[in-house]
Amino acid sequence: MSTTASTSNNGRSLNIFLGVALAVILIVVLVLPPINLFSRISKSGMETIAEATSGDVTDPDGTQVAFPAYGVPGSFKASLSSVPQERFLQGTGGDDARAAAEALPESLLPRSPLYDLTVEGQRPPLASLLTIPIPNESEPYRTLDLYEWTGDQWRFMPNHESRDDDKIYSELAYVPAGFMVMQTYASPPTAAAVLPVGEQLPDAGRDALTEVSPYGYNLSGDGSIEGSIAVQASAGGSYGVAPVLRNWTDDGVVRTDLLDNLLISPDNQANHLESIRALVVGNNYPGIEIDYRGLDPTLGPEFTAVITQLADMLHENNKTLAVRVEAPTQIAEDRWTTGGYDWRALSQVVDTFRIPALLDPTAYAPDGKMDALLDWAVGEVPRDKIDLVFPASSVEKAGEYLISLGYSDAMAPLLGEGKTSQPVLVPGEPIDVSMFNERLIGSLTYDDQIGMFTYNYRDNAGLERTVWIENAASLGHKLEFVTKYNLKGASLEHLFAGSYDPDIWSLVREFLAGDMASRSSDFAVAWTVSNGAEQIHREERPLDAAGFSFVPPAAEGELTFEASIVDNGKTLASGKPIAAVLATATPQPTATPEVPPTPTPSPTPDFALAVADGTVNLRSGPGTAFGTVGQLSGGESARILGKNEDGSWLQIERSNDDAWVISRLVTIQGSPDQIAIASDIPEPPQQVAAVSAPSTSRAASAPASSGPAPASTSGSGSFGYGIQVAPWDLGAVVSQVN
Repeated sequence: MSTTASTSNNGRSLNIFLGVALAVILIVVLVLPPINLFSRISKSGMETIAEATSGDVTDPDGTQVAFPAYGVPGSFKASLSSVPQERFLQGTGGDDARAAAEALPESLLPRSPLYDLTVEGQRPPLASLLTIPIPNESEPYRTLDLYEWTGDQWRFMPNHESRDDDKIYSELAYVPAGFMVMQTYASPPTAAAVLPVGEQLPDAGRDALTEVSPYGYNLSGDGSIEGSIAVQASAGGSYGVAPVLRNWTDDGVVRTDLLDNLLISPDNQANHLESIRALVVGNNYPGIEIDYRGLDPTLGPEFTAVITQLADMLHENNKTLAVRVEAPTQIAEDRWTTGGYDWRALSQVVDTFRIPALLDPTAYAPDGKMDALLDWAVGEVPRDKIDLVFPASSVEKAGEYLISLGYSDAMAPLLGEGKTSQPVLVPGEPIDVSMFNERLIGSLTYDDQIGMFTYNYRDNAGLERTVWIENAASLGHKLEFVTKYNLKGASLEHLFAGSYDPDIWSLVREFLAGDMASRSSDFAVAWTVSNGAEQIHREERPLDAAGFSFVPPAAEGELTFEASIVDNGKTLASGKPIAAVLATATPQPTATPEVPPTPTPSPTPDFALAVADGTVNLRSGPGTAFGTVGQLSGGESARILGKNEDGSWLQIERSNDDAWVISRLVTIQGSPDQIAIASDIPEPPQQVAAVSAPSTSRAASAPASSGPAPASTSGSGSFGYGIQVAPWDLGAVVSQVN
């Protein structure tokens, strides 16, 4: 009985053992290749994409990752899933999602789910095209970005938004693992000054910057560095000195040959990298900027490789690298070309990516060309690396060319030629002081679309030019683009001494503090009157009504009148001074003490005087057909005897004979009502087309009155000024016309 029970138990144990063994064997067979059950189950939702064919995977919210055929070297499987935004932020989306959430920078705010792209295959795809619906409540679109989670850090992904279909598109030369739409927030901005060779930072700018970038170092033929800088780091100040290394000179010559030689010679490259390392480390610079222009597009990859090596080397020494590229060229409404500069690759390795802002002032209108450039640029380059370089200079457009102008030079054409109503000033008698400017077209106006003052004028060749005034107020409008797009910061260039508005330093301080005050300009003409020893009068007038009245004091000598353009009391440009002589009173006889006579008052003249405004010709009759009989010098006067019928010519008294002068070329002292029409107006001589000898015959017809005075050639009516020459018309030749 016991033997039977024992046998039964042994059989049962054997069955259990065999069952367990069979189960283990079955599990192993299913799990291990070639069956690989778990892998088959996990891949049941994966798409298979064959070699050299296009395919895609899609998330339920419409997000799609496409694989173009040109980037599929072999067949593979892919799937796309997502962790909802709420679960991601709560840390309940899994270990990988939790790690991604914990590593999220403060400057990024998730706006979409975390998309997880899984790709499996022996030869994974090399390119991908992402299409993501823009999430709700993502305004403003211009500050949206796309970031990928690499497993240990968040990294910017090039992308562009389409306002037409509210989608984000990203074309990549690789396949990301996880990605997310982010709203960006700005960090405190940076501000740098690019100093020309030999220029020093003024005291007002020493506490207004985070960096100074002086010119002075240049690339040489063997890859070494030439030159020096004179700017020193701020002692206890706010900025560091990071010099600029260039391949171009101040006269505009770009040494493309030196850059080409560097990029095709490994020896030059090695020498170049070591020279930069020695320069930066040896002088304890915080970093350096590379500004190499005229890059041959065929050498773009070599340039990127050199910059990548340089960045690695500087970062190993705790130094920074900035690269300035040339301005891109717009080829479509939403596309630009960058020549040989690979913006995507360069921006991944450098610390600061400097882009020159557009010079054309009209580009800064709302939704203008500057917005178009930045909309595109922040889709190619991480916005927290972009530094916009603004010129602190005014701009003049001549034909199709844009020219940078200093502040004073830009204001100078607004100043015409000053003029007093009388060349000889009588103390106590009011005079008019005016501004004559035949070059100015219209007046100075404010364009609120671009935040700048502008005006037009004609140059020496008679061609129209347009000038836009750059000052702290207009520059503040441009700096708003930095905050509008959450960029890293801004740099200012063209800081030649005395060529810019000094108030920009206050503006930069406010910019760094995140609170730029509103500024307004109040341009005016400031007149000063001096007697040679001191200023005796000052008066400000509007630009479009620059004239003023002045009562000369009782004094001797001459007075000087000078006009300047001012803005809120600051002098911006000064015109050519004009001088006028003060009339000296004739002394009256002094009675002797013994026989005090009764003083006889000077009789009031009962005739008018003609005072020449400048040297003028005198003629034998009222017209240019009469011969010249003499001249009146500027300030010289003569008694007026009469006038012709229309008053365009005056008959004056001379010591040897009477003569005639054009009335608009003299100033009349006394009442014009005293001047009667002359009774002995000579007949004009007969004009003969061609004769062999002078003719003395006169016309047989009755005497004809002379024609009216020639019309003014100034284009603005007759002012009695004769020919006027603006201050910038040096060298012009004025021919005799009277």
